[in-house]
Amino acid sequence: PFIGCAKVTGVRLTDELIQSLMNLQEKLHLTIGRKRVKVAIGVYDIAPLVPPIFYKATDPKDVVFVPLEETEAMNMTQIIRRHKKGREYAFVLDDFDKYPILMDSNETVLSFPPIINSEETRVKDSTTDLFVDVTGTSEEAVNAVLNIMCCALADRYSSIHSVAIEYPDRTVATPD
Repeated sequence: PFIGCAKVTGVRLTDELIQSLMNLQEKLHLTIGRKRVKVAIGVYDIAPLVPPIFYKATDPKDVVFVPLEETEAMNMTQIIRRHKKGREYAFVLDDFDKYPILMDSNETVLSFPPIINSEETRVKDSTTDLFVDVTGTSEEAVNAVLNIMCCALADRYSSIHSVAIEYPDRTVATPD
């Protein structure tokens, strides 16, 4: 139920840096994230996105998109059954009849957390600005992981910008 986000600008990506960020992301998924049960991280090219970004629960058959590393659009039920990451992390969603989705105001899908990102928002070596999200069941863990990701990006001479998160009962700015 929790999310933290950041906008990161001035990123100078190389294939090596992209791989380094993905390795950090996976290590955080396995450790603090407890195999994506506690937290999941998404890193996206911000260029195709139109704010605001929405994090919501939806019927698994209602949203169709092309998952990362694929060319064919699938709904979330199909992703859980057919995509490598879907099969690997399906257990996280076993008790739910609705699945989380992150999309922009044009309904461009960023990701199906904690399973897989969208191919449309893939980070490439030409990407200069990023959107980072961390979703999870612990607000403290979400914020800690977001701060780690932002520090890693700031160490690579990027600028970190806060994002306003609107919960039903409050608004918070992340990262802190």
